[in-house]
Amino acid sequence: MNKKILFATDLDGTLLDKTCKIPPASATRLREMTKQGLLFTVATGRHPRSTAVALEGSGLSFSAPAVCLNGAVLWDMERDFPVDAWTIDPGAMKAAWDVVANEPVPLHVYACDLEKKLLTRYYLPWIDPGGVSRSLVYEPSSEPPCVFAPIGHEPDPLTVCASYFDKKEKLAPINRRLRQISGIRTVFYASTRFPDMYYLEFYASAGGKGVAARRAMEFCGAEALYVFGDSENDVDMFTLADRSFAPKNASSIALEKADEIIPANTDGGVVLTVERFFR
Repeated sequence: MNKKILFATDLDGTLLDKTCKIPPASATRLREMTKQGLLFTVATGRHPRSTAVALEGSGLSFSAPAVCLNGAVLWDMERDFPVDAWTIDPGAMKAAWDVVANEPVPLHVYACDLEKKLLTRYYLPWIDPGGVSRSLVYEPSSEPPCVFAPIGHEPDPLTVCASYFDKKEKLAPINRRLRQISGIRTVFYASTRFPDMYYLEFYASAGGKGVAARRAMEFCGAEALYVFGDSENDVDMFTLADRSFAPKNASSIALEKADEIIPANTDGGVVLTVERFFR
């Protein structure tokens, strides 16, 4: 217990409550402990702007970069720019592109340029055979410093991840094809916030929540990593952590893989557990 521990927690279904916010009492206690030396960050599938929205008003500060986009990027939440990223091998991305380019499901693609401190989100809409666009509309100004741009027929060489959000039956066959490609890793899991909806995301096989969280340890000088998560996209992080925790409300695979089951997200399980080990 004399080791410097970095506590890294997932957001949706883990730290956040049903309103997708940190309960005020939990935020207060986390602020108090960070002032006393607690090493704390988040590890989420959300992109940086969405992460900031979820944390808005909490007053939390981080001892290490946030793990975003399921570990495709490490993000400095205080200064609002990327500090590390894992780009997909161009050959692997081309193979993935052959799978996804003609699928009738909208796709988000993220590219990260560390030199320019820039994360770009591209959006690939789907145009049905009748020429009617099924794409959603996103305003460029809604996610600074992310840049919105139409994606061309070739993937960006700095691509770090891509993300689908749709019904399970639409995404399952795409996932099966993508999983055959060497150099990328997929995560396919149910949404915590939207019933009957699923995420399918792929990123460099060299990255992931676990690798990114271990990298975050280096930034803050931690000697051990304790992690919290509730879904399949957290299992990778469980395998590389020194200790892992899943709230009671977690998915069956997270409950099976975690070292310890803790109180549900609605009961402040993360903060209660952090307090226990921080003392």
